[in-house]
Formats: sequence, structure tokens, C-alpha cells
Amino acid sequence: MSLAGLWSEWTDSSTGETVSTFSVITTDANDLMADIHNSKKRMPVILERGSELKWLDLNSPKDEIKELLNPYRSEILRAHTVSDLINSKTADRNSPDVIKPFARETGNTLF
Repeated sequence: MSLAGLWSEWTDSSTGETVSTFSVITTDANDLMADIHNSKKRMPVILERGSELKWLDLNSPKDEIKELLNPYRSEILRAHTVSDLINSKTADRNSPDVIKPFARETGNTLF
């Protein structure tokens, strides 16, 4: 899966330190993601296989790039509830337990 993003590098004039930055581009949520991200109803732009080079090509026409910024098809994606550890500031978020499917205390899962 490839996500559309922007990358930049700049130099702090006061320290001379070079800083690399990036942003993930978002778009309107598809039906699946609208249920999950229900307040802002957005999702990352997921690039179709084969469109990555077009996204990276600085010479690609702007109208062709804009066509890539649509919500990804819901029927291709799957989702499952994960542990609240994903948002913890103290938990080891590099643990596989963070992304394992998780059942809430009620026994229900979102998907």
C-alpha cells in the first residue's frame, strides 16, 4: 500500500541543522473510513498500484495528480478494532500487541 505524501528538507538558519519533514496527504473518507474517523471524515490518500511513479514524477500534469487524490475504494479495505495502547504515551507502541485485533470489554468489535 502506498500513501501520497510530501517530503521536504530545510536547514535551520540559527543552528545549521538539516531537518527532514513529511506529511501524509488526506482526502474525504470512503464509507468504511467515515465510520472509523467519524468526526473529520478523512483518510490518507492511498495510491493505486502503478500510480506511484506518476505521483513522484515532478513533470506529471497537475490535473493528472489531482485525479489521484480520491478516496480509495471501501470494498478493498478491511478494518478491525485495535487496543487503546495505540494512543498511549507510555506503552511500547512498537509491540505487535498494539495492532492485534481487539475486543472491547462489551465483547463487541467495530468490524
